[in-house]
Amino acid sequence: IKNLEKTAFFVAMSLLSFSVCAQRVITGRVVGQSTSENIVGAVVTLYEDSVKTVQSQTDMNGLFSITSNSVGDVTVIVSMIGYKPETIEVIGEDSEINIGYVYLAESAVALDEVTVYGSGIIEKVDKYVILPSAGQRDRASQTIDLFAQLDLPGLRSDPILRKITVEGGNPVYLIGGRQQSLNRILNLNPRDILRIEYSNNPGPRYIERGYTGVINVVLRDRVSGGSVYGYAQSAVTTGNADAGVQGSYNTDKSEFVVSYDFSYRKYKHWKADGWERYISSDMDMMRESEGIESDMYYQYHNVEFEYNYTPELNTLFSAKLTNTFNDNDADRFYNMFVKNWDSTTDNYRNNVTAGGHSYSPTLDLAFIKSLKNKQSIELNLVGSYSDNTNSMFNKYIYPDVSDSRNWSVDNSSKRHGYGIAGEAVYGKNFGKVAARFGVQHRYSWRTTEYVENNQKEDQSSNITYVYGELRGNFNKLNYNLGAGLKVQTSKTGSLSNTSVSNNTSLTLMMNLGKGWSFNYIILNRPNVLPSLGQLTETERTSDYYLISTGNPDLKAGNLLYNRFQVRYAHKCGFSATFRVKYGRTFNPIVGTYTYDESKQRFYVKPTNENYLDDPGVELNLGMQGLFKHLDLYGTVGYTHFESDGNTFHHTYDNVFAKISMQAYFGKWTISGYSYFAPTRYLKGESITQDQTSTSLSVQYKFNNRIRVYANWSYLFGKDGWVYEEENLSNVHPTYSRVTISDQSNQISIGVSFNFNFGKNLKKSKKTLNNRNFDIKGGGL
Repeated sequence: IKNLEKTAFFVAMSLLSFSVCAQRVITGRVVGQSTSENIVGAVVTLYEDSVKTVQSQTDMNGLFSITSNSVGDVTVIVSMIGYKPETIEVIGEDSEINIGYVYLAESAVALDEVTVYGSGIIEKVDKYVILPSAGQRDRASQTIDLFAQLDLPGLRSDPILRKITVEGGNPVYLIGGRQQSLNRILNLNPRDILRIEYSNNPGPRYIERGYTGVINVVLRDRVSGGSVYGYAQSAVTTGNADAGVQGSYNTDKSEFVVSYDFSYRKYKHWKADGWERYISSDMDMMRESEGIESDMYYQYHNVEFEYNYTPELNTLFSAKLTNTFNDNDADRFYNMFVKNWDSTTDNYRNNVTAGGHSYSPTLDLAFIKSLKNKQSIELNLVGSYSDNTNSMFNKYIYPDVSDSRNWSVDNSSKRHGYGIAGEAVYGKNFGKVAARFGVQHRYSWRTTEYVENNQKEDQSSNITYVYGELRGNFNKLNYNLGAGLKVQTSKTGSLSNTSVSNNTSLTLMMNLGKGWSFNYIILNRPNVLPSLGQLTETERTSDYYLISTGNPDLKAGNLLYNRFQVRYAHKCGFSATFRVKYGRTFNPIVGTYTYDESKQRFYVKPTNENYLDDPGVELNLGMQGLFKHLDLYGTVGYTHFESDGNTFHHTYDNVFAKISMQAYFGKWTISGYSYFAPTRYLKGESITQDQTSTSLSVQYKFNNRIRVYANWSYLFGKDGWVYEEENLSNVHPTYSRVTISDQSNQISIGVSFNFNFGKNLKKSKKTLNNRNFDIKGGGL
């Protein structure tokens, strides 16, 4: 027995020693073959017995370190967009193996890129490739916090509102090239993000649908069975809460993803103040509204189920089912002070009760495949259904209940409809030119029932869009040329409207050396496409004096836009971007007010007016790693607006500015931002603005799985959330100021968590964009 025990002990110690000796650390440096310069963010993947087990990426010096537990020979594959992948067979059993320099050769369509130091940004002609550092990912409790750290032209992220805008509008969101919702992006674990591809030019594929940019998030390949990430945050001073959870599980060739997002608001101190005038040829009436603090509530739920199947390398089948639920309610009360046509005055009360609920399921199917001879195809089919119920009851209450001017109207409506869309995309690399061609078709139908006039209205829309894109270079001058042609037919009852429009864009980029680059874009596209609601002639009572209606003859406006940009970046972490822009919108759609003498009523109707100009300049400055513990960013700019129509001519000047910072010390992170001078816009006769906000956040990291944080938002203002809007019409000028004082100095606390489970999987490929296969998909 003693000999047996000794033998067992010897075997156990031998196995332990063997296991320890089997662990090997493999290191190396990745550089460009033609330049010998370090390549930042190259993906390094370890294969043991043909099974992918570990994935890493190179640091700012091109260095990598990866650990192997295999006793035999292993394979390391190094890849980077724009370069040909390199495969290295590692032979030997030493505990530390340095494979030295790994040289990557530029691929046939590798363009002259510019690496921006500090923030790990690679500038290309059609996008920026951001390689978030381990520190940036680690300091972000949520994905929105990671975006707040990025120094990118045209990007604005608001962690409090959980909102991202690009060039003042909404971008399209992608994960690995597949179009996703913003909620899906915000529910990602920041530590799973390998890189972010950002463009403030949506290109011909997405510009037609009104997107102002593209954000594509590429995730790390999973090497474990599954993961769960979630967050929850709530204000302690008012009814404000957000939560989300996302779980994924991988088998040999399949991936299952479930995501849920929730948002809740309930305020008791919502109010709107303002004034308005009604001006006819011989009369002038003015009303002032003093808002009474009222209740406001909404809740939002979004559920997504996604299944991805990869039968072989560079092939993907994907199915995604999404359902969104909304419920909202708001009671708005005003004390009204009126100066009548005959200069007499009146006081009365205006009660507006509004609410609604909706749900909208969507099924999205996609197939993506890489073919021989550097070709790729993508097929996408989307079906959707929507059901909306909106209630609005407007009532005037005079002190005398028998007053004939006591008035009410029910503007409630019910709407349901469906849509189906399909897209086919073909891509091919021709030597030094990359090309992509696509065709889309979308059909939508809806019916609307109006309570006010007991009228039912059917509307439909058919859209066919064909586009193409070429990307290449002439020596050091890189170009991206895109064009698209769209035919749209909209029907409302017996009325029909057909329009033809084109999108054309040209982007030029050049690396000027020593950290300098320049970028120029010129584009021509429809500015705002008429909605189905704008094309209907159905009259709806907006107010006792005001009727709103549509215009079946409405056409899309057309934007001609130019933007010149110079960017400088230094390896110390400093960056500066200077931009000059000029845009002119021809025939913009404007809500025009008129007075009908025969009916003695005012009307608002969308019309095509003359033009809108918006030249401007902008300077962005950034400094990362200051004193090794501080990041600082700032933006200042100026825009001059000039709007011209048949009955008006307006100018408006806007100076805007924002600052943000992030300080990090061990497990603590302190961040803050202030949009103290918001961007304002003149569009037609209306002046609107971005949200003004100031926030301070503190985060503590318990470990790699759990972190807690606190936010102090809308600092130093008793009015909290504030939104102002003005209309310059000479028939119906208005001004309104909406505040939610509940949010003044709002304090929120939150927690985020993540954990992985399951065994290592024999999975050859999950995300198609991580190595040498790079399809830019996106769906409809």
